[in-house]
Amino acid sequence: MRCSYLFDYLLKIGIMSYNGMANVPLNWQELNAWVQATGTPLNAWELNVIHRASEEYVNQVELSRKPDAPMPERIVQHDPVKLAKHIKNVLR
Repeated sequence: MRCSYLFDYLLKIGIMSYNGMANVPLNWQELNAWVQATGTPLNAWELNVIHRASEEYVNQVELSRKPDAPMPERIVQHDPVKLAKHIKNVLR
């Protein structure tokens, strides 16, 4: 089953949030608000994939603080397609 469209949604929603102290994964309220605001019909497994991708992205941001590892947002700013591929690889 192809689910690359979910990563397009993730980019539209915003990959992560900020809680005033640190980057954090999207929370369920944010995901629900986006679904309601856009009228995009998503079922539970689709929302879980988006949520998990956000969690993994935030985890990778933290891991990428090493000097020899590129920060994921560098990919986002330049090429959303590369970001989607990166997230897919993380989730494998």
